[in-house]
Amino acid sequence: MRLSAICASLLALAACSRGPDTPVAPVEPTPPAATAAMNPYAVCAHVGGHEHPLIDRELPLLREAGIGWVRTDFHWRQIEPKQGEWNFARLDATVAAAKRHGVSILPIITYVPTWAKPAGSHRPEWLEYVRRTVTRYKDDLRVWEIWNEPNLTYAWDIPDGKEYGKLLADTYRLIKSIDPGLTVLYGGTADIPWGFIEDSLKAGAAQSFDVMNVHPYRKPRDLHQLPADIAKLRDLLDRHGGGGRPLWFTELGWATQDGMPPMVAGAIKAGLAALDPDRTAWNAAVLDDPDYPARGHATDSAAWMLPEKTQQRRILLSDLAGLDPAREQALLLPPDEGFPVEAFEAIASYVERGGILVLTGGVPFYNEYHRIPGGWEMKRNAPDTWRARLRIGWDASWTKPGIVPAMADAKPEPRWASYYPVTSAQAQRATRFLTDAKLQPGDELIPLATAQKDGWSGTAAAAIRYAGRPGGVVVVPLMEMQPGVTQQEQGALLVAAMLHSFHAGVERFFWYELQATEGKTFDKEDHFGLLHADLSPKPAWHAYRTLIRMRPAGSTVVATSAPDATPVRWSWRRPDGVSVHALWRQSGDAVAQRLPAGVTEVCDFFGHPLTPAADGTVPVGATGVFIVGPAALDH
Repeated sequence: MRLSAICASLLALAACSRGPDTPVAPVEPTPPAATAAMNPYAVCAHVGGHEHPLIDRELPLLREAGIGWVRTDFHWRQIEPKQGEWNFARLDATVAAAKRHGVSILPIITYVPTWAKPAGSHRPEWLEYVRRTVTRYKDDLRVWEIWNEPNLTYAWDIPDGKEYGKLLADTYRLIKSIDPGLTVLYGGTADIPWGFIEDSLKAGAAQSFDVMNVHPYRKPRDLHQLPADIAKLRDLLDRHGGGGRPLWFTELGWATQDGMPPMVAGAIKAGLAALDPDRTAWNAAVLDDPDYPARGHATDSAAWMLPEKTQQRRILLSDLAGLDPAREQALLLPPDEGFPVEAFEAIASYVERGGILVLTGGVPFYNEYHRIPGGWEMKRNAPDTWRARLRIGWDASWTKPGIVPAMADAKPEPRWASYYPVTSAQAQRATRFLTDAKLQPGDELIPLATAQKDGWSGTAAAAIRYAGRPGGVVVVPLMEMQPGVTQQEQGALLVAAMLHSFHAGVERFFWYELQATEGKTFDKEDHFGLLHADLSPKPAWHAYRTLIRMRPAGSTVVATSAPDATPVRWSWRRPDGVSVHALWRQSGDAVAQRLPAGVTEVCDFFGHPLTPAADGTVPVGATGVFIVGPAALDH
């Protein structure tokens, strides 16, 4: 086909297509047989919980979009809130609604009632809950997930892969005795906890699941590492007798929260005032390096958290060594539990020379970021030696189980209440707490916010003043403050994550999640959804629908570029024999892609049609490109 013909064809497509703000055309529902057997597209939704009143609005939306599966909790604590008293009414209605709308349910059997805590301590009662639940719904629900994120502390007092392996083995045997044809999923882990999974496999899990399952959450900049992690996981399973089985992701997503918690802003202002009470004008350095995995505080967010008369300077990792406390009195690291190992000496030196270090977003220096060829590698649970140099002590429920609560409401310390844009009655959840365990003689831990629960009290935010010198550290480890992605970025990440996963052999992908409750503006848990609180679509919903239209169930992989290529490319063949290609450049300037002969459609990841330039190229950038028709692309 001549270039002029290509351009004319695409211009005609664009002319009859929708504008950028109008909804995408309806997607033909996936046939029921394909929905259960082969549809890879799925979503998490609390249709058995707080979204249950919306179920007859939500499930038709999934069916229309071509999403075949919904994952939801079958809470033990909901079914048997009091021992021996069983109530299946809500789940009966949930299962009936899913059948009515032609959507398959993946039930999670999980969450112990109060009377059965701690988890794992009531094995006979757990198995009775499993027996009753699976027997009741086995004819309609053929796949069962055993626990949600069993490697986290809310699942167990102390997460233990061996104990989960034993629980899974007992549960697997019971379910297979009820119906050998039922499919059992390994409980989706939070991230990919290699040691936990390995311990569980050695303890009996290797022979006790039909489908492996993880929740490989990650920062946007680390998305390209997903295929390598999938290969590493398969190798781990192969080495311990759990290989050769399908792999699902039953949670993965990015949240679009905006703004920072008022408690965090108040604690930072109070901490700076505590360490340098006479200063009225501040200069602050904000680490925000595009090459570093953790994003720095946005300019607007930092301005809100810092004293009114503060000048910000955005700095790179390479600037840390030359940072002068006389010029920038405060340094804000990204809101993250990780730190760049290569820059730690420069950070510590800055503090020891009189600077004030501001740490937010969790336990300071908890995860090590090491630079490796092509990116960064994170090592979790860094040793205390890093924190000891800055004299930061901390506790959490997993360091002192049974003593420190998993979470407690944090409130401003009365002495500093005037610095907080909230009243003392407006608490924020805290999950990590500071102690004086690492202080040296003459040092002072200055509480900025305190937390209490059931007679226990702790420090939720504090400033550390060192003996005999200026400067110090302001530590605000509250966790409801991770920076979000933009709504458009969320949609592009959805497409890229699913294509990375499917092309690496993942069989089914459950996006987390359907509805964003949109309560607190700064709480990520309220902003993961594809839909707004009123069920109107976010850009990611349009991206999901466009992906399903471009890559319907039954499509087969043709080719994949290196995951860190710029741009990255994926190619597949639809069941109708048509070839489709996706290209995406996550960051940096867009690059031109020449369109070959045979192109029948070009659009971005959100379904917006793209018009080629005079030279027959289209730009490939952060919104991605789908190209339909040609068997191959020019490189």
